[in-house]
Order: sequence, then C-alpha cells, then structure tokens
Amino acid sequence: MRLFEALLYISCLMMLSSLVFAKKAVRKNLAAAILGVISLGLLAAQLLVEGYRWQMGIV
Repeated sequence: MRLFEALLYISCLMMLSSLVFAKKAVRKNLAAAILGVISLGLLAAQLLVEGYRWQMGIV
C-alpha cells in the first residue's frame, strides 16, 4: 500500500470511529466534516502524486 493510500485509509477509519463513538451531535458533525475534508484532500493528493490505480475504482 502506498503512502497516500494508507493515510486515506487511516482518515476514513478515524471518520468512521468519530461518527460511531462521539457523544454529542455537534461534536460528531464537526469531526465528520473536518475528517471528510481531510479525506478528500488526501484523495486528491493521492490521485495527483501517485496516479490513479484500478484497485481504487472500487472505493
């Protein structure tokens, strides 16, 4: 697994865990929004730097 793919995987796991385990709705929504933006940035960086791979088409 390449660097940006690993970072994207970790950020998605963090977003999922924050949605599941956050107690307050405001904190849950804020964390999901921030981690969503980070995930999109990592996806764009992965596509630009490392290039598109067909394995990522499923995601």
